[in-house]
Amino acid sequence: MATAITVVHRVFMFKKSLLLLITLCCLASFPGVGISEELRLPPGKTSLAPEVLAKLGAQFPEQPSLATDLAALTAGYPGFCLGVEVRGDRKVYLLMKNQTKILYDDGLVKSFEDKLKRPDLKDMLAQVYRPGRDRGPFRPNFDPGRFRVDGLFSAVYGASAPEVGGHLVSVPFCGVRVRVWSRVSSKDPWRDRLRQVSKISRCRKVASSRPRKSSRRYASRRSR
Repeated sequence: MATAITVVHRVFMFKKSLLLLITLCCLASFPGVGISEELRLPPGKTSLAPEVLAKLGAQFPEQPSLATDLAALTAGYPGFCLGVEVRGDRKVYLLMKNQTKILYDDGLVKSFEDKLKRPDLKDMLAQVYRPGRDRGPFRPNFDPGRFRVDGLFSAVYGASAPEVGGHLVSVPFCGVRVRVWSRVSSKDPWRDRLRQVSKISRCRKVASSRPRKSSRRYASRRSR
């Protein structure tokens, strides 16, 4: 009798587990429903692995710029961007060192003004700087760098004036000393660029006549 009860119990548990597995598979097959997944950078790494980027590209074929943008962000801000989170509703978030999560694409159709006021990471990286002189015709609403996600820069540089000021160092520039972010180290190519610009006499006149500030907030995002 006890053996029969044990067999019935095992059959019941097997069917229950099978039903649960089928339910999860069905949920995962529906758009907008699934299980969240975090893809964090391995310890000591500052960029997403190629296989992770390939996985994201295959998972989001409708977002051709997703993998490239995330690779640029993690490589551009090493130590601050720690990975990505893919949620069940197919929203992708950038994981920051300060524990914040920044949405990559909100899925909204926006005008130029909307992107200035409420940009996401995809909007911020959509317009690309072209090196060299731009000899092409003027393009309305093409202004790379205007769409700025405050959450990203607050997570990297600081969310307040004291936080920003605590990471600034003084460097010589055009005959005066200016304060720059401390990650611009002595081996950084920006130091060489500063020295090159400092050799221009016109630059020295401008630098010595203009007030200098450690940090500032943009009072308006309106286009001009």
